[in-house]
Amino acid sequence: NSVGFETASSEPIMISQIQIVDVLDSAQVRSLLEGHKASVISCANQACPNMVKRGGGVIDMMVKDLGQDPADERKNILVLELLVNVCDSMGANILNTIAEQTGRYLEVLLDNKGRVALRILSNLCVYRRAKATFKMPVDKMSWKSVKGDEVAKRVLE
Repeated sequence: NSVGFETASSEPIMISQIQIVDVLDSAQVRSLLEGHKASVISCANQACPNMVKRGGGVIDMMVKDLGQDPADERKNILVLELLVNVCDSMGANILNTIAEQTGRYLEVLLDNKGRVALRILSNLCVYRRAKATFKMPVDKMSWKSVKGDEVAKRVLE
């Protein structure tokens, strides 16, 4: 029966992406990356030590296979996504810094099994959500000569 606004938010998880091109064997590279998950995350967290101190930092990673490279059908493209708890920050600068530093580590790890290309934040915030709801009795929504149920209907339009 509460009246007013209620808000909620998810954990502030953002995505840092590292594109890997010139991949001849996607399964081999995926296995290599997943087998070194702990060291990749550790390397990534070295780029954001203060965020880690505040309870954030890189918490997970995923490897996505984008399939064949349109420029060369013999090769594939993978994307390593680092899931980063950015705490109270927006995260744009630190996500790029994490991608840059981790990309250098991946270049050595890949050992010519792929080439690190694009390193950037993702603007697709699938893990970071905010929600607000508002509750008010309809009869209290009357405004000037418009009855509350009509105001509510117009708000929903």
